[in-house]
Formats: sequence, structure tokens, C-alpha cells
Amino acid sequence: MTFAIIVFGGIALVLVAVLAAARYSSKTGPQILDWQPTRSFEQEIELESDDIEQMIAARNERRRQRGDDEISEHEFRKEVRLEEQAHRRRAASYRDDREETGEISPGR
Repeated sequence: MTFAIIVFGGIALVLVAVLAAARYSSKTGPQILDWQPTRSFEQEIELESDDIEQMIAARNERRRQRGDDEISEHEFRKEVRLEEQAHRRRAASYRDDREETGEISPGR
């Protein structure tokens, strides 16, 4: 019994010491770990833009092979927006159906 008290007391003491050191430290977690994000926000935006351009180019290549007209970025974004709206409507309808059957509580 004494051994268990010593072991669990030691674990608790170490945990309290670590939490106290973290609480009263002037450095943040990333500073302590010397962590830097791999990419900046600007790089993320640039990569996203490049991805969209590549998707549109690939889609237009397939459309040309079928003999269809090419699609612009504006049209592509409009299609994405319409798909997102349709997805939200389906999700709301599904949620409403589950609320009516009592599977989930209202307001979730």
C-alpha cells in the first residue's frame, strides 16, 4: 500500500510541477519547442490559387477532348458555390428529418 502511495504521489507531484512550470512560463508552446509553421499564410493562398488554376486547366482539357466549351474561373467558382448551397440544403433537410423522427434533439 505504501509503495502505491509513493508511486502515485510521485506521478502527481511531477504532473503538478509540469503544469506549474507551463502556467508561469513567459514563453508560449511554439517558442519552447522552437516550432515554426512550414508555410506562411501568403504561401497557402498562393498554393490554393495554383491548385485552382490546375484544376480548371485539367477540366478544360477534358472538355476540349469532348468538344465542349472551356470554363472560366468565374464559372468554376459559381458551380462550386451552387454545389455548396445544394449540400447545405440537403444537410438541413436531413437534420430536419432526423429531428422529426426524434433521432436528434431540435436545435442541434
